Amino acid sequence: MKEQKYELTGYCDNVSTIVSRRKRQKCEENTPKSKVKADVYNFVTHHHDGPPQIVVGNPISKNPCSYDAVKDVLLQIKNDVGISNHRSWPIVGCDGLPYVIASRVIKETADLQDILLQPGLGHWEMNMAKEVIFTYALALYVFRAGIRRNNAEAIFAARLKFSPLFFGMNKTNYQKIEILDLLMRESAPKEIQDFLSKHETFSQSGHPSKGEGCDFILESKNKLIKRWLPPGGPQDKHWRQTCCNLDKLEKVTFLYI
Repeated sequence: MKEQKYELTGYCDNVSTIVSRRKRQKCEENTPKSKVKADVYNFVTHHHDGPPQIVVGNPISKNPCSYDAVKDVLLQIKNDVGISNHRSWPIVGCDGLPYVIASRVIKETADLQDILLQPGLGHWEMNMAKEVIFTYALALYVFRAGIRRNNAEAIFAARLKFSPLFFGMNKTNYQKIEILDLLMRESAPKEIQDFLSKHETFSQSGHPSKGEGCDFILESKNKLIKRWLPPGGPQDKHWRQTCCNLDKLEKVTFLYI
């Protein structure tokens, strides 16, 4: 008759299950929450370093649709960021016609040739969505995933697939933006190329799949600013006051009784 051996495998299994469950709960608590139930972009590796520090400066009351206006804006931006003191390569984001004009201004103005233009990826995505057809559906999906996950390889793979459509649909501004952006990136120093590839987008919440282009981050801040402007036609001083105090205003809460 064989001797039966009683082991505590059942008890050990229960303990390991409880420990693993607690570890999983702790991990979930430390993970930034998202309203998205399923992370549909996690097939692309993310390169977010955490939430960025966003500073709203003084507004520039210029309509950037002419050569002189764009030049004034670029000179003001360069002065505001203190390029002559401690920064070497200011990156200026713009889109559409202002991008095309700004590229010509920079080329023809020696004092502005240390500015790097960067197209707004949010507006790029919008134009993709407007022109999308079945053949380009995957390119749009990968492009969105690249933006959400701050993955330069995914972004440019999608752009390479999608760019012929801009030429076929006579999107003249985006034809120029595509070419000028690629030329800028190819001619930039290696350290600048590395920096740009690691900072294509930013996640304000810190969630790895909630990245946005700088243009859309600016849009969200602009919406917040407009909430605090007086009704009617706000003056320049109202814009300046709101922009300079936006961080404090965002902490204000209203109680309705």
